Amino acid sequence: MVPKKNQPVDWERLLAGISSGKTVIEYGANCNIFSQGEPADSMFFLQRGKVKRIVTSKQGKESIVSVLGEGEFFGEGCLTGQPLRIATATAIEECTLVRIEKQLILRMLHEQQDFSELFVTHLLSRGIRYEADLIDQFFDSSEKRLARTLLLLARFDRECRAENSVSRINQDNLAQMLGTTLPGRESVIS
Repeated sequence: MVPKKNQPVDWERLLAGISSGKTVIEYGANCNIFSQGEPADSMFFLQRGKVKRIVTSKQGKESIVSVLGEGEFFGEGCLTGQPLRIATATAIEECTLVRIEKQLILRMLHEQQDFSELFVTHLLSRGIRYEADLIDQFFDSSEKRLARTLLLLARFDRECRAENSVSRINQDNLAQMLGTTLPGRESVIS
């Protein structure tokens, strides 16, 4: 059953019906979930915690491309034939993840229309947010980018209210997310 517009999806209930092809995994803070360049053979659903996705250039520069919170999927590049991970996913805090094998998620997308519609809507919404992030990066001041990033980290975009707690994030990570530098440091993004 597809929820009404603006009603949150109960992904945990939908995923609870899966008996094989998924694994629930716990990660501590600062633990890598997967690394850039590793085989892309599964995707993940974030049940609890926060995860950052980092891309490292050939020159060794790093950029945080997203911070994901509870109820989000990541690693979906495997569904499009992407053989290797294009980013590193690291737990910001203790996390509970559901690892879903590529073949299982593909089967669900083909066989379960309701799940497929919800999943595609979820990915399109996130894609639109990433597009807005990119436009923001090019055209807005660092102050405006900071305000938007802080609202996104507080997950203010969900249901028009902030979560009760916002994870601590250090200044270096925040500077990477904003595409700016801290006073006295060289640029982290070129």
